[in-house]
Amino acid sequence: MAPHCSTCCCQSTQISFETPGLPDAVKAHTLSNEPPSASDMHMLREHRLSLDPYLTRLDTEIATLSAMQEQLQKELDLRKATLDALRTERRVLEERQQSISGALSPLRCFPLEEIFLCTLTYSREPDYTWFDVFDPEDSPWTVRRVCRNWRTAAQYPQLWTGLRISRTGLGNLSVVKDVLDRSRSLPLRIHFFWDKPNKGILFGRIVLDELVKHSEQWQYASFDCVARVLERSISALRGRLPKLEELVCKNWDFESTDYVEDAYPFEIAPSLRKATVHNAVVKLDYSRLESFTSVALTPAAYKVLVSSPCLTYLADLSWIASDDEPLQNETRYLHSRLNTLLLEQCSQLNMFTLPNLQHLEVGAPYSDTLSPSLPIIPRFLHISQCPLLSLSIHNCELSIGSMPELLQLVPRLQSLSIKFNSFTMERGVVTSTDEALNVLINRLAERHSSELSLVPKLQSFVFKSCLKDSWRFMDTSIVYLIRARSDMKSVSFIIHTKSLLPNLSDDDVACLRTIKDDGFDVSILRQAQYEKGSVLI
Repeated sequence: MAPHCSTCCCQSTQISFETPGLPDAVKAHTLSNEPPSASDMHMLREHRLSLDPYLTRLDTEIATLSAMQEQLQKELDLRKATLDALRTERRVLEERQQSISGALSPLRCFPLEEIFLCTLTYSREPDYTWFDVFDPEDSPWTVRRVCRNWRTAAQYPQLWTGLRISRTGLGNLSVVKDVLDRSRSLPLRIHFFWDKPNKGILFGRIVLDELVKHSEQWQYASFDCVARVLERSISALRGRLPKLEELVCKNWDFESTDYVEDAYPFEIAPSLRKATVHNAVVKLDYSRLESFTSVALTPAAYKVLVSSPCLTYLADLSWIASDDEPLQNETRYLHSRLNTLLLEQCSQLNMFTLPNLQHLEVGAPYSDTLSPSLPIIPRFLHISQCPLLSLSIHNCELSIGSMPELLQLVPRLQSLSIKFNSFTMERGVVTSTDEALNVLINRLAERHSSELSLVPKLQSFVFKSCLKDSWRFMDTSIVYLIRARSDMKSVSFIIHTKSLLPNLSDDDVACLRTIKDDGFDVSILRQAQYEKGSVLI
């Protein structure tokens, strides 16, 4: 009986076969070309005949094993087919199980319209969201074309409450009416952009007329358009804005029309809390405003503060002093709620006392000249005694003692930003600015009795200069500053120069890079005018 295989227990055939030896005489003739003698020829024939039984036996063994191999292959093919069928059946059952799990998912029970609301609107802007009314490829227009369920869910009114209407859009009034009908009576967010004075004026007026019919639903309204579009419809808004909370007005050139008196419909807007006015003539009821930003053609900051007891944010980026509004005014206006103030003209600080101010930004970011009014800020801080947390200064001329004196008045300061954007300064001004910055950096690194001398809670310091070759303050003192204030989160210097900052040695650069590798956010960017910056640290 044949033995069994140790792997699968099937019978196996073991070959036991002895090959006959090769006589030396026969081997010698097979390796030689010499003709054999008569006796040798007889010997060779005998040996050849003796191999026939062995060949016959081998042929029998080969035939037997080939038959067995064929039988095993048939069994393997059968088992492989069975295995494939089992795997296919398992895959079908697994897919069925997954589909059942999907049907049991809590997401199936979540309203589809709520998913749309999160993915189609809130993903666009953090505060105010809108879609292009005239763009068929914008949502929620696109989701209506997917399937019946999506088309039904897309009727959710809140998806249609953020409207962006622009002259560049291709559409007709029926589309606007359709969107307004879909929004039902929910609060609307309107962004109306029509800035070309000679194109599509008639259609813009017709669209605006339709929007005005729903003005009682307006919650947010932004109008960036020419007066010719507004002049016919704007008077109808007066007294019809009960829900308006935020208003943005840009580029209203009413001085070129006869409709100036009709440009003030927003005086009666009881819910208005935030307004931005840019190159527009707009009258507002400031008594309830909490945030106001103005750029050109609007009242001076002190006039807004006097009229706005609830104001917490004020940005005045436009006012220029005139003869009837003197800079030196002994009367200071007290405002106890203002938290953030942005002023292009530092001189207006002479008119304020702001005991709760936490964020102050002064200076003209886009001016080509330096303002000499920085000394006004310490006087304002001394009188206001405000808990200032962040200070940003744009294009104000620095003197050697001005910044240390200022920082002594704000011990709670956490963020300091100094920026110069002018390209046309004289050499003497640049030199004095470098000296003042060098003194400032050294003072920031000073310690008395293991305590930092100035602004011990400072977490962020940013310096940016477009002054030509303003880099001489960049020396080893920067390394001392960062080491002395290891608890700060970030330090950034952006320098306008083509030089390699020779006042920083190789050891200084290596030290700064090591500090950065250790997790401190420090960066020095060398940037020449009209060129892309290169990172030094």
